[in-house]
Amino acid sequence: MNITFENFAMKWIEYYGIQVKVSSVRARSIAIKHLISKWGHLPLRKITRHMYQSHFNKLSKKFSHNYLDSIHTTVNMIIKHAIRQDLLLANPAEGFVMPKKQITIKDVEEEPKDKFLELSELKAFLSIAKENGLSFDYLAFST
Repeated sequence: MNITFENFAMKWIEYYGIQVKVSSVRARSIAIKHLISKWGHLPLRKITRHMYQSHFNKLSKKFSHNYLDSIHTTVNMIIKHAIRQDLLLANPAEGFVMPKKQITIKDVEEEPKDKFLELSELKAFLSIAKENGLSFDYLAFST
């Protein structure tokens, strides 16, 4: 059978939707869109490990680590379902290495700086904690 990735993913999301909450289906559907835009037209069997890793390397430049992990989890669920249905023999997501975001000087410069209280602000805060706080506030904040 030469089912496309998009057709199989849409069948999988219907199957998945029977078992989980609507919010889970919504999250997986959004993740699927990032995969369909790249592989939707391809037969499921034509997706290789190299294609998989390359696509995620590109996605890592646009999305956070956690979001990439969500997309990876989604496609892995789809592929494992295809294997259970005897549509695939191997998992192209197997051996996948999550790309690490390269931190640039610009990222470091734009990163919010740690905020500290000035000595006068700290004294005022501790005074308020001692006078108006809960019983152990002053002790907790002053140590």
